[in-house]
Amino acid sequence: MPEETKPSAEPYRRMNGLASEGIPVNYPELLRQGPSLDERLDDGSLGEGLLADESISFSKFLSSVFATKTDMEDETANKIVLADKARHSPGTAKMWANWTLSLGVVTLQNSYNVSSLTDNGVGDFTINYTTAFSNDDYALVGTTQRDTAVGNALLIFALKNGVAPATASARVVTVNANAQLEDPERVGVGAWGDL
Repeated sequence: MPEETKPSAEPYRRMNGLASEGIPVNYPELLRQGPSLDERLDDGSLGEGLLADESISFSKFLSSVFATKTDMEDETANKIVLADKARHSPGTAKMWANWTLSLGVVTLQNSYNVSSLTDNGVGDFTINYTTAFSNDDYALVGTTQRDTAVGNALLIFALKNGVAPATASARVVTVNANAQLEDPERVGVGAWGDL
């Protein structure tokens, strides 16, 4: 099997050397041109736009290369996404949770962006978010699993009638086929929107 070649860091070292000598460098262009710079540095053909007309500040460099919250929400292309910004992408769940009920006791099994879960009574729950949504227009979906000892009839997950979702919480219910609140065995829920 052929040995994998790794990109050389030499072009970046050379360009940092130029910058330290006071020659302004266009770092975003440097990153776009990548490791093939080695040959162009050696033969003198650096490529259009590699040396900037004016110096670029470190913060400007970072904002031109790394995605911001707004970049993620707008799905701006050609940006490096760091873990703390990935959650701002429109297609990423901003909240999810899985909880179970056993003998009337609610246990939050696993979650993301959920600070607590309130049991308001049979089949009635409030999900409290760690980080609030920026508005109440987010999408909330859920699934339920019914205790097989009760039967296999339908159990529906829904927003509680008359209680709109808030930016920091949502009140949800689980309802059986007879339109009565009923505790499920397990609930899974997720939400998408802007934080």
